[in-house]
Amino acid sequence: MRLDGIHHVTGITADGQRCLDFYAGILGLAFLGRERDFEAPDSHLLRLGRMHGRPDGVLSFIEAPGIGHGRAGDGMLHTISWGLRSPAALEYWTERLSAAGIEVTQLESGGRARLRFADPEGIQHEFAVDPSANDAGLSSAAIPPQQAIAGLTGVRAYGRASIPSADILAGRLGFRVTGRDSYAVEGEGSASAFSFDPPPPGRGRTGTGSIHHVAWASDGALPAWRQRVIGLGCRATPVIDRGHCRSIYFREPSGVLFEIASDGLGAGERQAPSTAEGRRLSPKVDPRVRAALVG
Repeated sequence: MRLDGIHHVTGITADGQRCLDFYAGILGLAFLGRERDFEAPDSHLLRLGRMHGRPDGVLSFIEAPGIGHGRAGDGMLHTISWGLRSPAALEYWTERLSAAGIEVTQLESGGRARLRFADPEGIQHEFAVDPSANDAGLSSAAIPPQQAIAGLTGVRAYGRASIPSADILAGRLGFRVTGRDSYAVEGEGSASAFSFDPPPPGRGRTGTGSIHHVAWASDGALPAWRQRVIGLGCRATPVIDRGHCRSIYFREPSGVLFEIASDGLGAGERQAPSTAEGRRLSPKVDPRVRAALVG
């Protein structure tokens, strides 16, 4: 049993068209479809960014018109990190984002240049050169290949309970420690980063412009993963058939909502029967009704 990097990240938007205008139109992420979210009948799910082994996309959005504005706080994800192939790509994106009216901040840490910006609803993003990120299918043909986003490389979260989180992440779930409050999950050919930052004052709020959860990829064995998570003292959902994948949800000790997702059946799993007993289980993720799946 091992995790295989980030499977996908899900955000929340109140305006699906504006969301697509930014992510598909400006960032050039391949748009993979819009479908009704069976877990939230009044909402749709937007899928973007096909990567190798992730045909349903690495970035999705729950489209919930009328939802209030969110704010990242303790126990919430706040930034999505993307890899580029070269420093020249950083220059390209500085110009492209600025021309689109997006404010760009240039940062440097450890000799590594980064770009930070936010989407129109407030979700934070970072671009950095990452030679290991090399997925040619992530972007559409609208972006020159050498400048295209080459991979989803990690996420950052706010968290105060970093010590118990470290015990769960590094000690039990197989995350590799890369620094203080920072970790990596080794994927096929690359690693996905996860780290904590000190939370800002004020309570976080789920809503438009916030990140709902991060999903970690697994080759299957979801019932076994569920038992392991429960054994760690975390509450977990049943194995859920989401149509495009099967998964479980739980909150790690700092409160960040995790999903472990599998595109197929692994050892110890069986195809759910086509009876009422085997129907899709829904945790009712509609953010206007509940801000979280668990707890």
